[in-house]
Amino acid sequence: MPGLSGGVFQVIRAIARELFEEPDPALAPTLLTYSGSELAEVGLPTVLVPQPSSTSSETSLRALARRVPGAQRAHHVLRTAWPQLDQSPIQVDGFDVVHLAIQHGFNSSRPTVFSPYDLQHEHLPAMFKAADRRDRRFRYREFAQRAQAVVVMNGWTARDVLERLDVRRERIFVVPLGISKPMSLGSEIHAVITTPATRLSLGPAFALYPAQTWSHKNHLGLGRALQDLRASGLDVPVVCPGHRTAEHRHIEARLAKMGVDDLIVFPGYVSDIQMEVLYRRARMLVFPSLFEGGGMPIFEAMARGLPVACSDVCGLQVATDGAAVLFDPRQPAAIAAAIESVWTDESVRARLGASGLQVANRYTWAEACARLRAIYKLVGGAELSELDGDALVRSRSWQSERST
Repeated sequence: MPGLSGGVFQVIRAIARELFEEPDPALAPTLLTYSGSELAEVGLPTVLVPQPSSTSSETSLRALARRVPGAQRAHHVLRTAWPQLDQSPIQVDGFDVVHLAIQHGFNSSRPTVFSPYDLQHEHLPAMFKAADRRDRRFRYREFAQRAQAVVVMNGWTARDVLERLDVRRERIFVVPLGISKPMSLGSEIHAVITTPATRLSLGPAFALYPAQTWSHKNHLGLGRALQDLRASGLDVPVVCPGHRTAEHRHIEARLAKMGVDDLIVFPGYVSDIQMEVLYRRARMLVFPSLFEGGGMPIFEAMARGLPVACSDVCGLQVATDGAAVLFDPRQPAAIAAAIESVWTDESVRARLGASGLQVANRYTWAEACARLRAIYKLVGGAELSELDGDALVRSRSWQSERST
């Protein structure tokens, strides 16, 4: 769902649009999506299913448990201790391949492609409840080991999957994210352009950090960096668009105690056009996340010439290729120094803006879907063209990349 699924929603929507707009005669994709999702509007044939809920067997077990004294608690303990894979919400026998494109999929009778995106729960276990962590470990491993292909967005995650999920090397493919082209802003968009800055009570200069308020997005580390900068005499306003999670109130309360709540503003989920405006109006993008599967906003900012300062985690050092100021996100002083260097130095911003455009041009949805089409054909047993073979070679080139 838009706003709630973060970058995963953006990736799936972009891939679906590319598959629709640039069809391959050998493929006939169908999109399985939740009722009410914007994904139903991208053009592909669509099967709508209800929002995720307990399977019918699970519902029956719960109903039975309610009738037997003490059984409900026992059922809860058993269900938590031994997670199960859900059954498919539709009959998939008529398809050659099922791509489980979100982290929580279902048990399929057909060959599958699985996209785990990242294994954050393994690296930051304290940020997950024990039951959720246990469930993720079970599901990710089961889906990955059952899949004929595991698709990730960069070589760093590919090596992580290889090490932690015990998947054979030849089944792991890298399909890098693409970057949506900057949107055209006509004169009729004046109201949208003025709304964010007016509503957020910001001046003409601000930094941008698009992220939902999850703990690993490190808004508190950003707050401590802004606190340090303020103490040195520099105030840097930051706009943080993105869905407000259950952790949002806690984050805002902590920022208020730091005395920087007037500098960080959370407008919540914004539309695509409003996000485009924020990219265009910001002075810089700061991205202090503790963990990233892809870091899409970094490259969207680069595609618009916006200078970037970001974390040096999860292979971002390789992906940004010298076009960003990097910092250790666990060190507020390092975040503050990076922000200051970009915020105050026009020559640094000009250099990063130019180099960022070059890096962003490498990431296209056309390339992502060329690799996906080849993977679908490989898994489904279809004939591969020479172009498909080349795409598969590129998707396996992570095995020879440096592992920073």
